[in-house]
Amino acid sequence: MDQKQAKKLAIETFKLQQKQKELSDEINKRRSELQNFFDGLTKDEKIEINGKNKKLVVSKKERVTIKFDPFKLREKLRYEIFTKVVAVRYFINDVSGFIKMLKKYNVPANEFKEYLDPDYIPNPYLIKEYYERGDIEPDEITGTFEAKITKYIDIRAVDKGSNDESWIS
Repeated sequence: MDQKQAKKLAIETFKLQQKQKELSDEINKRRSELQNFFDGLTKDEKIEINGKNKKLVVSKKERVTIKFDPFKLREKLRYEIFTKVVAVRYFINDVSGFIKMLKKYNVPANEFKEYLDPDYIPNPYLIKEYYERGDIEPDEITGTFEAKITKYIDIRAVDKGSNDESWIS
């Protein structure tokens, strides 16, 4: 490839990027319109469009994201449950102090921990499992997490057939 061909390729690529942005904007606009339509329907309602080889199914979906606050969990959960559902990682914040301490013999645990910063990581799958088993009560986790619901429109073709638009009757 020479410089002239590279310039031509760069221009074509730029034009395709512009088209991609325009298409993405149009898709988002239409999804928003569909979302507004589906907001007026019940959760399980969907639209089905039958074609020659496929059926297009449009439905409203919700994704829930839950983020637990480890410090609030520590306050509310029993210690034995907390230690099972929250992983703790420590990061060394003073390497030279840590190395000096390691050189000592018979170091007390509290002195060792002075050089570490804990990072608490709740495991939402274990919290759910313990909750479903009854090991965690609802009042123990109330106020310990933030939940975010993301609504979106799912459009998918069902059945086998070609990927082009010719399947629409």
